[in-house]
Amino acid sequence: MSSALIELVGTDILCSVAGGGAESRFALAEGLARLGEWARRYETASARDREGDLSAIGQEMFGWLDEAGWASEWAAGSGDRELEVRVDGAGGAEEAALLDAPWELLVGRQGPLAADPLRLFVVARRVGRPEQPSEPEHSDLRLMFMAAAPEGQVELDYEGEEAAILEATKDDERVHLIVEETGVLRFLKGRLASAEGPFEALHLSCHGDIDSAEPDPAAGDTGGRGGAGDGWRGD
Repeated sequence: MSSALIELVGTDILCSVAGGGAESRFALAEGLARLGEWARRYETASARDREGDLSAIGQEMFGWLDEAGWASEWAAGSGDRELEVRVDGAGGAEEAALLDAPWELLVGRQGPLAADPLRLFVVARRVGRPEQPSEPEHSDLRLMFMAAAPEGQVELDYEGEEAAILEATKDDERVHLIVEETGVLRFLKGRLASAEGPFEALHLSCHGDIDSAEPDPAAGDTGGRGGAGDGWRGD
């Protein structure tokens, strides 16, 4: 994979390639002005489905990154193309401009990177520095699955979801799936706290809603496949 990184370093926008490849720097003030303008044009063009305008933005962005040949060297690397846009998470207009820019539109010499039929183009936006993940306490995963489809709501394909999980994990002995068949919150609570656990993950399928008192997402229809919801806040 050909991996590239774009980040803020001091008063510059730094572009680098993994493995010690070429680097390119752009003055922060000028770069932010360009990125902001491309983001505004993207919003207009995408809302009106103007493919020509979107392509023009992608060509301009690639050309800017390629002033010193950096973008071409990265794009010509072997394997899929990965572009990570990273900020520290301090907030502010500088970080917002870097994250909001439509990097997915980049158009190289052979056309849009996202349209390459042989090489994937993956854009990742990261807030905060990558850290070494902590080692898991156990080598297996215990998963609880429950679905709730109350009467009068659109029926959920809970059996299909359960079958998909079983199919995806059938050859992996490290995954243990436990199914709560009732679809009722109070029974789910009991099983999660039972000797069957501890559970590392919960897969809950139900109908979502927005709390009328507080503008927060909630999963309110967990009262059973044929009953009224008990009400469960999603936080």
